[in-house]
Amino acid sequence: MEYYLRPGTIIKFKRSYYSHYGVYYKRNKVVHFNGTLEEKKGSSVEISNLCEISGEPCIVKDRYYNLEPMKSIEVIDRCNTMLGTEGYNVLWNNCEHMATYIRYGKKVSKQVKDLYFFIFLLSFLLLNYTKL
Repeated sequence: MEYYLRPGTIIKFKRSYYSHYGVYYKRNKVVHFNGTLEEKKGSSVEISNLCEISGEPCIVKDRYYNLEPMKSIEVIDRCNTMLGTEGYNVLWNNCEHMATYIRYGKKVSKQVKDLYFFIFLLSFLLLNYTKL
């Protein structure tokens, strides 16, 4: 898998009901928030071997929302700066936010946006149903 990965490639690890994200660092290493969703309180950004992270890995396309990716050297510097960072929050600072911040310089989470949309849609439907 290393032949296809460059520093900054976002890797998505499919888990049961959500996905975990990390950024390819180099030499089969990935920078990510450690732990599972249930263990995230007190977790920090760390480097792990790609094969040690649970979930089926798949490579995310190079662009999120047409954001311009940073150069590899900038990605490596940002990875090194992020190591040890704490403050995981599933809605505002999750592993996908961290990965897009390292890759693009902007925190984005499609999972959270999808969740907000689902809650909005459900609320809308419930409010309109109760009016009937």
